[in-house]
Amino acid sequence: MPSILCYYINHSKAIQHIKLQKTAQLSLDRIVFPGEKFIFEALPEGLLEIYTYTASGLQLLQTTACEQLQVL
Repeated sequence: MPSILCYYINHSKAIQHIKLQKTAQLSLDRIVFPGEKFIFEALPEGLLEIYTYTASGLQLLQTTACEQLQVL
């Protein structure tokens, strides 16, 4: 299955850690700074997990389907 081009922006004022899930061929594990825009490739069924740093460690903020982040 072909990959899709996706786009994510960290709209928060905090550093975020993003991870790509549900894909064997493509992997992503990256720090995204406040206001940073990030373009990446993923499979349409992939999930982007968005974490933030807290005093007790990483906390999952949300999970978004990659097809919702697709550049059209």
